[in-house]
Amino acid sequence: ANYSQINYSVTVNVTGDGWANGDGTNYHYGDSVTINGGPFPGSSFGSINGGGCSALPCTFTLTGNTTINIVYTRDSYALTTSANPAAGGTVTGGGSYLSGFSVNVTQTPNPGYTFTNWSGACSGAGACNVTVTADTSVVANYSQNTYSVLVNVTGDGWANGAGSNYHYGDSVTINGGPFPGSSLTSVTGRSEEH
Repeated sequence: ANYSQINYSVTVNVTGDGWANGDGTNYHYGDSVTINGGPFPGSSFGSINGGGCSALPCTFTLTGNTTINIVYTRDSYALTTSANPAAGGTVTGGGSYLSGFSVNVTQTPNPGYTFTNWSGACSGAGACNVTVTADTSVVANYSQNTYSVLVNVTGDGWANGAGSNYHYGDSVTINGGPFPGSSLTSVTGRSEEH
């Protein structure tokens, strides 16, 4: 009696960013088959099924045509954004992103503050675009504006409260009065940023 040995195939399907080997069409019953593989940078091993496999590498005894399905998943990283000082403004763009995702981080200064520069994953004072490849942070730095209060007196009287180091929202008191023989006529004023 003449017999021919049956050839069996091992098919390896990869989903996601990674690699695998061990597939072929010239296996035989009882062969020991090893499937190896791994994720590319920015991805992680997700799952494997077929051949009784649960992890990589996986070695199994072939009993027939076998299909191995391997899934790799993209890594997710945190982009943290903040304002310095916290009262200086609002920063958007923070969150959790898949590896390789490009994020446009924006900032808006609050009244009384001026944006100065970025620190962390961005620098300078221009646009901030971050390609996320690891947990990272971006800080928008602000300086507090100073305002001056000038007190001009016309006529015979006095006034105080002038200064050059006031800030937005400060409570300013102007006090004064006429000298004997004079009366208060009017008060007008405005603050000047510098």
